[in-house]
Amino acid sequence: MGFDFTRNATKDDIVRLITTRVLDFQYTRQILRHHLTEEQHEMVLWTVEEFAYHTLLEKKRFIGCYLLQPSSYGWGYKMMFESIHPYFYSCPVEYLDMVPVACQEWRERTLAFHRGGT
Repeated sequence: MGFDFTRNATKDDIVRLITTRVLDFQYTRQILRHHLTEEQHEMVLWTVEEFAYHTLLEKKRFIGCYLLQPSSYGWGYKMMFESIHPYFYSCPVEYLDMVPVACQEWRERTLAFHRGGT
């Protein structure tokens, strides 16, 4: 999966686009936390996202990893979630306690990264 670019968008525009609450006829998506870092020469936006599905009486949380990138067209992003084990580990440690485990190996490497081991 590639990047989605928006014509003439700035980095702030893309962060705002990603972090804006979405109300859909099937679900509501809300960003509970977000944090922008730089890792491996990439801008990475980490999120804790909560989806409330209208047909279910439950909410689900995910850790999002969005790579941000400029181009001559405008800024864009590539979306990933913890479950696919993104090869970036600068996610704030407190986010791990907010979301059920989707990839134990990724969490272990994230903790190692913060201890200085990655």
